[in-house]
Amino acid sequence: MFTFSYYTSIKWPFLCMLLLSLTSCKSECKDKLTFFRDEDGDGYGQAAFSLARCEQPPGYVLDGSDCNDTDSGIHPGAIEIDSDGIDQDCDGYDGRTWFRDADQDGYGTSNFTKRGNTPPSGYISQGGDCNDTNRNIHPGAMEIPNNGTDEDCDGKDAGIWFKDLDKDGYGNPLFRYIGNLSPAGYIADSNDCNDSNRNIHPGAKEIAGNGIDEDCDGIDAVRQYRDKDDDGFGNPDFWMEDDVLIPGHVVNAFDCNDENPKINPVADELCDGLDNNCDDFIDEGYLLMTDSNNCGACGNICPPGYTCKNGICVKI
Repeated sequence: MFTFSYYTSIKWPFLCMLLLSLTSCKSECKDKLTFFRDEDGDGYGQAAFSLARCEQPPGYVLDGSDCNDTDSGIHPGAIEIDSDGIDQDCDGYDGRTWFRDADQDGYGTSNFTKRGNTPPSGYISQGGDCNDTNRNIHPGAMEIPNNGTDEDCDGKDAGIWFKDLDKDGYGNPLFRYIGNLSPAGYIADSNDCNDSNRNIHPGAKEIAGNGIDEDCDGIDAVRQYRDKDDDGFGNPDFWMEDDVLIPGHVVNAFDCNDENPKINPVADELCDGLDNNCDDFIDEGYLLMTDSNNCGACGNICPPGYTCKNGICVKI
């Protein structure tokens, strides 16, 4: 009797504590809770791993809505990073930034954006439009060179570049390239009229009368002579070269006296001691030895009853 009383009062409480979880010494709770394993420690567990317990086990939480329990940055309420292929906030969507497309060209402007899982009305996923008021301006649009407009939204207005084969700084208009930057051997100028000769280009020195248009103005320059007396014939000692007629100049150089309009290659020769027709002869055609009107000298007229013999007026 003593032994039983001692065992009951001393040993039994310790035995109950030892067998608490294996026996019914302590009755189980009636309303267990479901806990979910939170492997990444973000406060959200995964539904696939759960325990029903009266008390919260270590590493478990009550929320089982985590969609990725290996990344603490992914859970309900996390900040969504748009268009990265990851659903950070576990709402079933990768968040997107939507761009307003006012001109409906299929490209939106980054000046007006909205965020969300689905596009608002008038918004699209494709951005990059640099002018949302003109449907002909957007990435990939056909570029019109040198018009001051960036149609394809690449930040530059395309130019037209021309091949400069002879490297004289002027390009051939027949060989061109359209782009933002000039390829090797191409330049912006297209005014070369002969791209195989570096001495022929706009501004080159013109050689008059050689049949070659060195300065590419469409005409071979002509040497022109000063016509001071305005008789249509120029002075060979005073000339200029140009493609167009210079006032006061003519293209011939046959005047032998540019001070007298009556002296030129088409003038009549007079008996006046001058070379009137510029043929290097003086008073040719006049017979001073026998001409009674110019006997011995121009203008010496024999009186009536006299005739000219050997340049002297003699009585008939």
